[in-house]
Amino acid sequence: MKTCTYISGPSCVGKSTMALAVSRSVSGIAHVRGDDYWRTYPGLSFEERVSKTNRDIVAALRNSDSSDVLCEWVPCRGPFVAQLHDVCVSLERQFLHVVLTAPLSVLRNRKRERDADEGVGAEVVPVRDQQNAYRCLVCDTEKEEITRIADEISKWILSNQELKVTV
Repeated sequence: MKTCTYISGPSCVGKSTMALAVSRSVSGIAHVRGDDYWRTYPGLSFEERVSKTNRDIVAALRNSDSSDVLCEWVPCRGPFVAQLHDVCVSLERQFLHVVLTAPLSVLRNRKRERDADEGVGAEVVPVRDQQNAYRCLVCDTEKEEITRIADEISKWILSNQELKVTV
């Protein structure tokens, strides 16, 4: 079966590192980076940049020829996540949402080391929505190894590939 894995979380939580680790384990996976789209709209207001970036990510998912797609971007819940899921349903893709978290102090330290500033935005406190029609993993990157989380994601993708072969 086709898959879409959406990795979300605040700045410096490890989204790109996680996506890279998964990409190394799953050959042929398409990687859609929200930051790549974000950078194309530097002159727009914050709200306009978010809106256009969200639109571009959804379009990239919709237009992907790859069996497996890995998206990484910030929103952990709300209309954007619901839209990603709905697109996956319409495309008959299995959807896995991975929410990465870490304490605000850890995120600020990582941001300071990477960018020499501490601006990470508001702390993300993910709340599992019991109404989700899809699988959602919530992982604290301060407490859990990136490699262990990436292995779990890769196993999920590969198990869905096996379903495709046997169906």
